[in-house]
This record gives sequence, C-alpha cells and structure tokens, in this order.
Amino acid sequence: TQKLVNRLLVHSTFEKKEEFCKCTCCCYIYFPLYNHKNMEGVVIEPVVEVAVKSLYETCVQQISYCINYKKNVQNLALKVKDLNGTRADVQNRVSKAKKNLDPIKRVVETWLERVEKEIERDEVMVGLLKFVNGEDTEIFNHSQCCRGWCFCLTRRKIGREAQKKIAIVDELLSEGKDFVDVSDPYSFVATEIITNFISTEDNMAFASREGTISEIMSALRDEKTYSVGIYGMGGIGKTMLKNQVHKKVIEEKLFNVIITTTVSQNFDLKKIQDDIAQTLGFQKLNGMDDTTKRAALLSRRLEEEEKILLIFDDLWTMDLNLAVHVGVPSHHKGCKILITTRIHEVCSSLKIQKIVEVKILSKEDSWNIFKKNAGDVVDSLALQTVARDVVKECGGLPLALVTIGSALRDKDKLEWDYIANQLRSSNFTDIEEMTSKVHISIKLSYDYLGNDILKRCFLLCCLFPEDHSIDVDDLLFYAIGDEMIRRDLETLVEVRARLHKAFAKLVRLGLLIREENNRVQTFSAKLHDIVRDVAIAITSGEGNKFYVKADLGLRNWPRTGISLFGKCVRLSLIGNNISELPEQPELPHLLSLSLQRNRYLEKLPNSFFKSMTALLSLDISGTRICSMPSSVSCLVNLNSLNMSYCKFHSQQDMSVLGKLKKLEILCIAGWESSISLPGEIGELSHLKSLKLSESPGLTIPPNIISRLSCLENLNMRNSFEGWEIGGTSDGSCSAANLDEVVSLNSLNDVVLKAIWASGCFSMYLGSSGAHRSFDSPPASSLLSQSQCSTLSGSPPFYNSIKVLAAKSAKLELTRCSDLKSVGPLVTSGDGPVFNNLKHLEVSNCHMMEYLLCVIEGEIPKTAFTALEVLHLYSVYNLKEIFHGPMPVESLFKNLKLLSVSRCFNLVRIFSLDVLLKLKNLEELSVEDCWQLNEVFPLEEGRLSSNEKEEHAIILLPRIRRLVLSQLRITAIWKGTFSPIHSLRNMKVMEVKHCSKLTHLFTPSIVTALQQLEKLVIRGCRGLVTIIVSEEDLQETIAPTVVEVLPKLEELYLINLPNLSSLHQDGHTSITFSWPSLVHLEVRRCKKLKKLPLTHQHIPPKLEVIQGNNEEVFEEWLSLEDESMKASLRPLFKLGTQKVLDDEEDCIAFFERPSL
Repeated sequence: TQKLVNRLLVHSTFEKKEEFCKCTCCCYIYFPLYNHKNMEGVVIEPVVEVAVKSLYETCVQQISYCINYKKNVQNLALKVKDLNGTRADVQNRVSKAKKNLDPIKRVVETWLERVEKEIERDEVMVGLLKFVNGEDTEIFNHSQCCRGWCFCLTRRKIGREAQKKIAIVDELLSEGKDFVDVSDPYSFVATEIITNFISTEDNMAFASREGTISEIMSALRDEKTYSVGIYGMGGIGKTMLKNQVHKKVIEEKLFNVIITTTVSQNFDLKKIQDDIAQTLGFQKLNGMDDTTKRAALLSRRLEEEEKILLIFDDLWTMDLNLAVHVGVPSHHKGCKILITTRIHEVCSSLKIQKIVEVKILSKEDSWNIFKKNAGDVVDSLALQTVARDVVKECGGLPLALVTIGSALRDKDKLEWDYIANQLRSSNFTDIEEMTSKVHISIKLSYDYLGNDILKRCFLLCCLFPEDHSIDVDDLLFYAIGDEMIRRDLETLVEVRARLHKAFAKLVRLGLLIREENNRVQTFSAKLHDIVRDVAIAITSGEGNKFYVKADLGLRNWPRTGISLFGKCVRLSLIGNNISELPEQPELPHLLSLSLQRNRYLEKLPNSFFKSMTALLSLDISGTRICSMPSSVSCLVNLNSLNMSYCKFHSQQDMSVLGKLKKLEILCIAGWESSISLPGEIGELSHLKSLKLSESPGLTIPPNIISRLSCLENLNMRNSFEGWEIGGTSDGSCSAANLDEVVSLNSLNDVVLKAIWASGCFSMYLGSSGAHRSFDSPPASSLLSQSQCSTLSGSPPFYNSIKVLAAKSAKLELTRCSDLKSVGPLVTSGDGPVFNNLKHLEVSNCHMMEYLLCVIEGEIPKTAFTALEVLHLYSVYNLKEIFHGPMPVESLFKNLKLLSVSRCFNLVRIFSLDVLLKLKNLEELSVEDCWQLNEVFPLEEGRLSSNEKEEHAIILLPRIRRLVLSQLRITAIWKGTFSPIHSLRNMKVMEVKHCSKLTHLFTPSIVTALQQLEKLVIRGCRGLVTIIVSEEDLQETIAPTVVEVLPKLEELYLINLPNLSSLHQDGHTSITFSWPSLVHLEVRRCKKLKKLPLTHQHIPPKLEVIQGNNEEVFEEWLSLEDESMKASLRPLFKLGTQKVLDDEEDCIAFFERPSL
C-alpha cells in the first residue's frame, strides 16, 4: 500500500499531499475500485489500514463538498436569514434603551459588530449569498483543476466555504438568542445646561396670512435661526397660524420630530416635560419628581435627535431660565424653538431671534372664515347685510368670527339682528359663546397686566369711540387727575413719560394696536373693537363703573343705564346727536364727563354740574355751547377742561373759568369769532397746559400769560400773532409781550408766531410740533428733536427773541434782508449763546456776507459747539462762512453735514485752519457757487510753523459723501496732505458740471480714497483726465506703485467730451485692477477710445457696462483680443436717451423716476 501511494505521488504533478487530496477527480482515477466493501475481506496490516482509511475519508469529504455545494449554500442562506431577524430584534431593543438613555452592554455592541462584519463586510459571505441569488461570483472563478478542463474544484470550494460559514452563523445565532437584557441599570447625574432661549383649529389658508407664514418658514429653514416667536393679541389666531406652520413643516420634511406643548399662564413644568417625553417615547422620566434631573435627562434625550422642532404654545412667562427648567439642550444646532405668545416682551426677554407679529385678518378672509362657521346662508339676500355688519364688528379677530359664526348657525333673522345690535352697543352679555370664549381669552391679558397703572390706562382707552386713534395727549386729559396714574409726579413731562411707557407696554402686550399712520403731533394707537368691548364689560362689572355710549347716534340723554350704575365714575357720550341735557343729573361720583362732538348740543343747564363735585375732567369740545352755566363753579376739583370749537362769543362767557383754581389743562382752540382772552385765566396758578390754537381772531391782553407761573405747554398754532416785542417808551403794552413767554421758567413746549411790520418769528418747541413713534425716547430727551425757531424779515433783535431762539435745537433764518451775519444773535455775557443749537439753516438772506464775522470777544466759547447740520441756500452775497481767526477750538467741532447752494459770490468755504478742525464732518455738498476758487485749500504755507507741528495735514477723516456741482473751480484740491488718514471714510463722490476742471485727482489724493464705493463724474466738459501726475503740478510723490480705488463698486463717466484717459500716459505710480467694480457707465465720452479697464483681465465682479451707442462699444472692442471681446460683449447694455440741452447731461430713459 505504501508503495502504491508513493507511486501515485511520484507520477502526479502535485508537490504536496494536501494538494493531491484536494483533487477529487484524481481520487476517481487512482482509486476506482477502492471502497469499503472491497476491503472487508482483505487482511491488511493495521498501520496500512489506518493510512488507507484516512485517505479514503478525506477523499469522501472533498467529494461531498463537490456534490452537495448547492445544498450547503442554500442552508447558509436560511441561517443568515434567521441571523438577520435576530439582529433586527436586538437592534430594536437597543434603540429603545438608547431613547431611555440606558447604556448598552458591551457584549451586545460587540455581537452587533461581529454580525455586521460577517454578513455585510466578509467577501466570501457576500459571494456565497450572491451565488444563491444566481449572481456572478468572481471570487470562485479562478479555482479550477486539470488545466481548466474540470470545475470540480470550484464546486468543492463553494461547498466547503458554505459549510464553514454555517458553523459561524450558528454560533452567532446562539449568542444572540441568549441576550435577555441589552442594557445595564443606569444612574444619571444631572448636569448644568445653559441656553439663551425658551423656549387644531381651522386649517383654512388665508391670503392675508401668507406673508406671515412665509416669514416664519424662511426663519425655520435658516440654519442660523434657532428660535422663532409668533406674537399677537388674544384671539388673533396665533394657534391657528401655528397649526398651519406645523402642517407646512411636515410637508417639507424640515424636521424629523415635531413636539407641541401648551405652556399657558400658570404652567406645570412637569407636564411640559412629560408632553415632550411622551412624544419621544422616553420613559425614563416616569416616577421621577426632581425637575432638575428630569430636565437634564430630557436634554440628553433631545440631543439624540438630529433635527427637532419644539413648539411652545401660549407662552406667558419671561423667565429666561425656562429652557433650562424644561430641558431644552443648548448648542444643539438641530433643535429649533417656535413659541406663540400674546406679549412681545416675552420674545424680547427670551432673546428670540426672529419675531413675527400676527395681525388681524383682511375683510375677505374675515368673511370666508365667518361664512364657513355660520354656513352658506350668509349669502342669502335676507341675511347678507346683517352678516356683513356682524363681520365688521368682529374686526378681523378670528376667535370672534369663529365664535359668533358658530353661534348664529341655523338661527333665524331675528336672532341675527339681535346679536348685531348687541355687538354695536359693545354689550355681549346675552351672547353666551362670546362671554365664555372671547371675553375670557382677552381678559386673561388684562389680568396679566398686574400693574394697576397699566390697567387704568387700558380702561381709560375704552372711553373713546371705535377705531379712534388715541394719542398720549388724549389719555393725558383724563389721567392728569387720576391719583393712581399720577401719584407723586408734578410736571406734565413726567406724566407724559409715564403714559408713553404704559402705551408702549400695552402695544407690546397686544391690547393696543399701533397706528400705522401716526399723526404729525404725537404717536397713537387703537383699541381693537372686540378688545374695547371687553374693556367696557370689565368696567361694567367692577365697583367703579364706566358708562360708554360713543358714536351710537343717541338723540337723548340716557336715563336708564346711568341710574342702574349707581356709582358711575366715567361717562362717555362722545359723537352722538344729543341736543338736550337734564337739569341736574345725580352723578356724585363722576370723575370724567365726555360730551364732545355732540353737534346739536347748544346749552348746559344752570344746575347741570351741581352734583358733580368730584368731577376731574370735562370735555365739551365740538358742540354748539355758547356759555358756561353758573354751576360750573361747583367743579372745584376739575383738573382738565376742553371747550375747543364751541360757540363762545364774549369774554364774559368764560370769565367763570377763573374759579376753577385746580385746573391744570385748559384747551380753548378753534374759536371762529374775535374774542379776547379773559383776564381771569391769569388767576389759574396751577395751569400747566394752555391750548389756544386755530383761533386767528383771538387777542391776548398783557399780563395774563406772565401770571401762569407753572405753565409748561403753550400752543398757539395759527392763532394770536400780534405779540409785542420789547417795551414801549411809556412802559405800556396793548397786547401780550414776548417777554412774558420768556419769563415762564417751566415752559418747555411752545408753539407760537409773532408778526410785526418788518419781520416774523415763529417757534415750535417740544412735543407740539414733533413727530414721534413708540420707539422714540420719552420725556425731555425728546424735546431737542423737535425744537425749531424761524426768523424772517428785518427783526429787531430784542432779548426775548434771542432767548427763545436760543432754546431751539433748530434755527431757520430766512429772508432776513438786513442781516449781515448771525453775530447779533450770538451775545456774550449773560445772554443766550446757542450752545444747544444742532441745526442751522440760512436762506435768502441776501445782505449776509459772512455767517460769522469774528471780532475779538464777540463769540462765546460755547457758541455753536453742538451744531451738527448747516444749510446755506440762496445767500447771494455770502463771501465766506467764517471770517477772521478761529476764536475757539470747539467752534463747529460737531459739524456733520454742510450744504452750500446758490451762494454765487462765495470765494471760499473755510480757511485751512478751520478746515482741519472739522474732524466730524461726514457730508459736504457745494452747488452753484460760481465765484468759488477752491474747495480744499491745502497749501502748507497757510499754516504757521506751530500749526504745522501740531496738525499733520489730515483732511476730513470722517467724511463719507462729497458733492460738487455747477462750480467754476479749476482744481478741487490745492496742495498736499497726509494720505494715510485723510478722506479715509469717503464712500461717495459726485462731481457735476464743473466745466473748468481738467482733472480730478493727483496720485496722492486718489491714494487716500481707499474706501470710495461710488464715483460720479458728469457734465465736466473740460475734463481731460481723471488723474494727473504730481510732476505736472510741481509736487513730489513717492515712487511706490499703489493700487487705487480698490473698493469702487460704481463708476459713472457721463457727458465728458474731452476725457481721453483715466490717467496720463506713462504714469507708473498707480495701477487699476477694479477688484470690486460692479457697474460701469460710460456715455458721451467721444474721445475715450478704449474702456477704462486693464487689458490683463476683466474685473471679477463686473455685471454691466452701460452706454448709449453700440458703435462706440464695437470701437472699444476692436482694440481688445478675441478672448476679451467674448467676455465683454455680454456685459454691454444700451439705454434710450432724451437730449435736454447741449450743456446738460443726456438722461437715460430708464433712469427716470417714473420708471
């Protein structure tokens, strides 16, 4: 046997026994008769028997692989299928454990890694599974024998590898089924979380809300925005809008998880946490009471989500740490917050990035939502009119529209009419749905105010009619006598400031609607109709009751409602048609009575006020009342009285006013007849506000105004103008003197006008002429923004005019024919020095030669130190703005804007020493000054040696805009200066119609313009080049090559017939590459033969080259190579022109404002 085996090995081509045994076909050749049966009867030596048997078993095994390879692979596929199922089960349990923040056992993680490696990454396993599916398996194709004629070796290998993998899969299956728990018990330690933010109904789409939704969605898509706030008044539809946003977010798949929770006013922190955890399937919080640990766990869980949106609905709290308490993770970019709130301050306090206001619905959307809830019956002829009225009364408030619409569904016309009348009269006590839903919803906001001052201001607003624009002065009229609002405040300025603050707060809380078109005088806001109804309902239910029937067309004094109140404290009958009043109504607790705009009311009964001893505010304006009854003397506590636009005819009709000693606000405006102010008004020692406007027939006797020592506000717009100025020779005056106004030390709000034979003086000081908004600062800081005095004609400069003018922040001098300078106004010693003046405008003062002519000791040190704006217009004989040596360093030190126009004889603007002190000048405009020789005199010879050492020639370091137009100068700059700091902030420069200019810059000048963004050169017919070399001007410059105008974005070269180049040929000290140029416009520059661009490349940001002639374009292109032509041609843009005049620019048709 041994010899036989050796012979087989010798004659075979196999070098090793293992390879010989692998060749199953050879086993058939060499052992065709060798089988177990043939050996049963043969006596063989034991050793030989063992060897032969071993060889036999090996051959049989290999043959089995070859024969059963398909079966083995199929079995493997079934095993792998079972393993995948086990793996999926384990992974599911692992995922649940992770959601509960349970740590996964390491053995489980290792098993999952092994399964993944064996099934998905093992090359042999992948090949075997492909083989089962009938796919090509290149990994086995090379395993052939007998020089490629036999495939048994491939089959054997497949069968054998499948058998090995089955063993491995069986082992993994066994381990996977033994996993009872995939996680370990977990002990969590709470960690600190720091963050800066907090953090259906009808799904109808409204056209008026599309912009709001789009704004919110844009913010949610923005990766940089992590918090969005939706705010608006109660019932405005914030939750409805939130639901629509929720739907869109789902449609766009912006987030993997969206969680909504309602916070409410008295929120439960644990409930909010549970809402979030329940949505996440996070059970770890169950049974845990410590909110800090719950927040930390919830934060960890939220961090597991890649993209998540948390919606906090109906948020009231302004606690910045609410996010910490809830468990909102910090620094998780995938987590965004959306809140809804009634209170703007909630958004700002929580530092919400994007704040969106929800406004009332449009008329069309209001009708659609009402119709959906009330039914199509609203379109019937019988109900359409009343239905429209109901919708109007709901004022675009979705909650009211839904509530009323649902309540009226399937009701008959009688009920529709009844409900409509209830809404018109602001009484919905019989409308159960309104009380249970709308009233409660809005009253929540009222209750949230907390502050009694805010509540009182809010309730006072309901005294006015629907849609009335309420301003601070309207409210001041009723608040001045209110002890709760006023408290310890003495002046009107202080009370106004408090009301301003309350107004702004009520707007931010959504209880007042900001008026979009504010009146010129003051800021204003409105009460929404439904909110006003709720306010009236609140006052009706409290001890101190309001009775409000405004703009309802009442013809008679209401007799039932008032008597039912018993303790009526506020009675408003504004805008009705009442013609007769009761003789003596019993209203002992009444604090305010509003009868204005009852146009048929002609008389107040003599005893009308007898029981109203508590009355603080009375308004009878806009009536036909012509006299005050004797019972007005009973109003001993009256603080405010408005009797404007009444029909008083004589002084005696008002003489009784002198008895109202506590009066602080008195309005007597709009008198049609000629009347003299009664002297008794001078006895009102507490009067703080006197309004005498729109009464051109009014005369004011002397010594009345001067006795009103507490007066703060004097408004005489379009009224008495015959003020005396100065004293008379005998010391007597026939009318009030301006000195009386000057003597009022508390006066801070003045509107008046004084006209005399040779001149006129008008003054607007304080809030009476101001335009303000809710964003403006309150109180006295506002006054400086609205102070303005105007002086015209040839006035005598008496002390009264100087003092009043010096109080102004703005002074206008116009048509002062004899005024040669403003020096006579600026006095030394104890007189006014105009140290508060910020804006000075001089126009049409044709005799003026110098704005200031300096004589030693004449100008005080503080004069004009606050001046920021100086306008000089049509001062034909002006030679110089400042003449003489600079008296003080501080003069004009804060000047920011200087505009000089149509000063035909102006020789120079400033001397060099003054020019160098204008460190804050930001804008300079000089137009139509034909005699001007130079704009910037920079010759160092004009400075003394000490000045040269003290001042480097640093020119206008803060100037941003320079405009020169219609000048006959030959050069803008004369001399040199430091290019390092000069003109370093210049962004816009425009030079127009300066026909004698041959160049604009020297290299030293253009080098300084590193920030210039826009350059316009128009109509300079003598201009040859933009930049001229210093050599031609006999100046020196360093030979360094400098890149100029690196930030220029817009370049306009228009109507420059002699312009041939940007800079002189051969000049090598400067270079252009235009790295920022976007727009280039070249028109009517016939000598410019090539584009002002370098030949190396096109500016990288250039978008358009604008011109008026295609032939010129082609001429320019002819000088460029083919690649440049191809790049430049798409940038050309033509414009149609209309020629106005040879000396004027051709204005492109497309530049006209109408287009």
